[in-house]
Amino acid sequence: MQIQIIGQVKSIQSEGVQITPSFSKRSIVVETVDDKYPQSYEIEAINNNMGILDACNVGDKISLDCNLNGREYIKKDGSGLGYFISINTWRLDVIEKGDLVDSTPKPDAPKFEVKKEEAISEADDGNSLPF
Repeated sequence: MQIQIIGQVKSIQSEGVQITPSFSKRSIVVETVDDKYPQSYEIEAINNNMGILDACNVGDKISLDCNLNGREYIKKDGSGLGYFISINTWRLDVIEKGDLVDSTPKPDAPKFEVKKEEAISEADDGNSLPF
């Protein structure tokens, strides 16, 4: 089944992963920001299509043409059948270049710290439960 996903790039895997000698893949995470309830999707580019992910950066708004694939498998514990879905892209268009998103914590962010003396005194007040 073919689908189109439009959204903002949250992350891009920097290098592909070689699964077998004839199969490799590289992932991108896209969030659908224009929807009422935004969704995040991990989308794979496989084999010769891995290079198309080089056209975009984190924060870009992109359009992806994809194949939605589903497979059935037998669970390892033998309890029955399981199913999984993969989304594989074969075309990427950058709609709008975005700002790079800095996900590193800010140095002035408040930190939660409990002093050892306060933690001990609260535990030894005689009213605490043993669990």
